[in-house]
Amino acid sequence: MTMGLGRGKRALDDKKCFYLYRDVGSVYKVAKALAREGLVNQDTGHPYTPQAVYWAVWRWGVANQKESKEAIMEAARSKGVILTEAEVQAILDSRAKYILYKKKNGYGNYLKNR
Repeated sequence: MTMGLGRGKRALDDKKCFYLYRDVGSVYKVAKALAREGLVNQDTGHPYTPQAVYWAVWRWGVANQKESKEAIMEAARSKGVILTEAEVQAILDSRAKYILYKKKNGYGNYLKNR
């Protein structure tokens, strides 16, 4: 383990992962890009898994909804798809349900505060 980073400290930059995911469209490609940059899991010394990237992407996306909604709509437009505000909110809600399921009343609090 890296000195000064105890368990539970995130070394993976969630915002960077979110925007890489927006640009390349695949958590597998993001994980490979991070590995090429030399970013590895601090606990294992191995490259980050696509699942770790997925969690980082949506942790940031759910926590920063205004910015992530704009990024999601922009990514969809670049592929010729027009999403409504409600569709984007549904995407974020489904990701929040997955990301926050372990927290006590995490999803319920998310729905109250969004």
